[in-house]
Amino acid sequence: MSKPPTPVDLRGLAAESRPDRVHGILLGLSPGDVAELIDDRDPNPMLMQLLRESPNSFTWDAGPAGDGVWRARLARAAAGGHGEGRCCGSCGGH
Repeated sequence: MSKPPTPVDLRGLAAESRPDRVHGILLGLSPGDVAELIDDRDPNPMLMQLLRESPNSFTWDAGPAGDGVWRARLARAAAGGHGEGRCCGSCGGH
């Protein structure tokens, strides 16, 4: 049985400190665990930057939740990588 997502509200943080906070959250997740970000801006650019810095380490799905709030579900990738039957999806499976 999977654990419920860990909620992380970024709305009170300065924009420049958000990537470090999210990176720390990701490092604290076990493979397969999920965190749910709550943000007042589109988190996709920040998440793409984090993925460039740590390829294959997590997957995410983000979108607007209404009233200027965005939600993003981040999942820590399972151990392994390409060539082991696992893919984060960021490269389209190539």
